[in-house]
Amino acid sequence: MESFDVIVVGAGIAGLTAARELLKKEPTLKVLVLEGKDRVGGRTLTVDVQTANHTTDKFDMGGQWVGRTQKELLALLDELKIELYDQYETGRKMAQLGTEKIRSYSASLPVFAAGSFTLYEVIDFVRNIFRMNRMSNKINVLDAFSWEGAVAADEQSVASFARSIALTRSARDALDIGMRAVYGAEAKRMSLLYHLLYCRSGGSFMDLVEATGDGAQAFRIKGGSQQISLKLAEAVGNERVRLRSGVRRVETSEGGPTRVTLESGERLECKRLVLAIPPNQCGLVEFSPPLGYMKRRLYDNMTPGHLIKFVVTYKSAFWREDGKSGEIISAGRTTIPGEILPIVCSYDATTSNGSPAIVGFIHAELHDWTVNERCNAVVKDLVRFFGTKALAEFIAYEEKNWNKEPFNGGCPVDYVTPGNMDAFGSIRDMHYGVHFAGTETALVWMGYMSGAVESGKRAANEVLHALELRDKVDHKYMRGSQFSVDYHCPHPPSDHYDDTTSPWRRRIFFGCALVFGIYAVSKKYDLSYTARVFRPVEKTVFKWWTGFKWPH
Repeated sequence: MESFDVIVVGAGIAGLTAARELLKKEPTLKVLVLEGKDRVGGRTLTVDVQTANHTTDKFDMGGQWVGRTQKELLALLDELKIELYDQYETGRKMAQLGTEKIRSYSASLPVFAAGSFTLYEVIDFVRNIFRMNRMSNKINVLDAFSWEGAVAADEQSVASFARSIALTRSARDALDIGMRAVYGAEAKRMSLLYHLLYCRSGGSFMDLVEATGDGAQAFRIKGGSQQISLKLAEAVGNERVRLRSGVRRVETSEGGPTRVTLESGERLECKRLVLAIPPNQCGLVEFSPPLGYMKRRLYDNMTPGHLIKFVVTYKSAFWREDGKSGEIISAGRTTIPGEILPIVCSYDATTSNGSPAIVGFIHAELHDWTVNERCNAVVKDLVRFFGTKALAEFIAYEEKNWNKEPFNGGCPVDYVTPGNMDAFGSIRDMHYGVHFAGTETALVWMGYMSGAVESGKRAANEVLHALELRDKVDHKYMRGSQFSVDYHCPHPPSDHYDDTTSPWRRRIFFGCALVFGIYAVSKKYDLSYTARVFRPVEKTVFKWWTGFKWPH
């Protein structure tokens, strides 16, 4: 049986970052990276698509955007000498919210588009966004249930919360679109507490959906995002990365070696194992001894988003010539019951080489359609927003249905269903000699490429600590780890009995005293029932207002 110091499962950004970090800190370590697919990159994928002038260009079909506050990713891109360029967002944006009618606006989001939406809708947008941000600011990403409102938030979905606070259909549609674009999921299937934690991790809900300021969609990567993993694999050493090597079983123990069984039947041994794969895929691995109850329940109840991403290339960026940014947000609903139009949202995808294109996401309800059916529907929907040029200048259509991607199960992120956030507190917990990485385990920019980088560094430093190489540990990345010096177990949700004295006892006593006093006064002066109630109040108000006693 071949033996290693460390085996990393998953050759995405998180896994390759962990391997690179280990070898940077201790080059003598024998490290192996296992990947079930025939490529590196995980949930990033860059493909060649036909473009204008009979050429091809590279487009991202997975994670692609970079935000200004995503410091871990920005630092890595700088190290790898990978360049960025701005996401184009000049011009008017298109929206179909609350009605079948298409409205255009020039603000960064409909929230600020008073000229295109009614004042009532704008006030509703702003009110809901500020309330959500106020709630998310109360969340401790290391201990979600330390917030007194956490239990109630976990018991409801994002959709039920939206129905309880939104006054307009436009505001509910905007939140639904945000959920579909950010998570690839419907708001009715997601825990509100998880959503608030996710917002806190990225800064705010606005930061998750904006392409300006600190928004997550501020920049794009020249040449595509998959090159991050390709360059990391080169830095680790391609000979240390084994493709088509999915893991089927993990046997571990306290203080002993960890053994890994591949789908091919081959067995490998290591001192420490890092699982840098999505939580839903961790749930498919057989563990001996079995995972703890909370970890098991977490993996059973983290559902992958089901994004279908598309790219349409064109002869020219005609939308720019027409004064439009290329951005669309659409509820996809019409007045016809059951009808769903395909586009959730879109952006200008023109490359750094100048190849015109539109990138966007498709409603999950269209998963069972054929590629040709989705292509026809998407182009028809683009005509609805951009006019006939969206058909006349069409060159090519490319899509990626992440639901069908092996060893992923979906994209862009796994989310928690209502009532299961108590289990989420165990997501970073080790299982004997097994460590867990992946963007879902990050504390900052969870679910994004930057979160993947952070999680890989945390897992690598945990391994160095476990291997007694503690002088090489960077404690900055140990936050949230069980090896952290200030680690504390997250609060469990509490529904305990409160034995403190109820304030209602005092309220009932003083209320009875007041009623008895009014009754005694009324009997003394032989007042009517109405006068008995209101005469003392009148006397009190008269004295407060004039400074004189009530005349007898």
